[in-house]
Amino acid sequence: MMIDEAFVSTYGPNLDVVRMKAENIFQDMKDGLEPKLSNLGYETEFTLIHFSEVILPNTAYSSVQENWATNITNHWKSGIKNCIKKDIIILLTGRSPGWAGYRSGNAVVCEHSYEDNNVVIVTAANMKGETLGHEIMHTFGLDHLDELIEPQPGVIVPATICASGCTDTNPHTPNPLMCYQGGDYRFTSCDIICLQQFFEDLKCPCLQIST
Repeated sequence: MMIDEAFVSTYGPNLDVVRMKAENIFQDMKDGLEPKLSNLGYETEFTLIHFSEVILPNTAYSSVQENWATNITNHWKSGIKNCIKKDIIILLTGRSPGWAGYRSGNAVVCEHSYEDNNVVIVTAANMKGETLGHEIMHTFGLDHLDELIEPQPGVIVPATICASGCTDTNPHTPNPLMCYQGGDYRFTSCDIICLQQFFEDLKCPCLQIST
């Protein structure tokens, strides 16, 4: 995991406080996701193995998301840090580019087609553990529940039958995690199908990380 100069500018200037905020966001994600996955029978542990002391320079930023992700990967690998293909590189940024989070590429960790590290970016637009968890779950194969698709010309429908949960206005039933706009640490039946494929069909080993 790393933070950039914009993160320090937004949440600083004290670096100890800034780094603690970043660690708290990761811990919130960990505390939110691990019990939910465990309740489904998937014992999962998210471990922050390396939190870079080097602040990512603002020059790494690109308005093109995938280019920004590439710059993050190149910066990470330019040091002495070694990655294996199941690693997830996390950037917490103080920028607010008009979106809350992003996951680079579209490969799932442990898939045979997986060629490089997934990069997950969380921006100041929604800097919290749920956003980080949402993006990490994309790397487990979960898509947006309320993504709109066009199965035939002129017909636009939600991608899943669980999309209605993303428009529930009841404050006592927060939106599921994988809604496009994000939500609470809650999985739907649609998510569970994808998680089953990830853990049982791919038979993915633990997300090992080497420093």
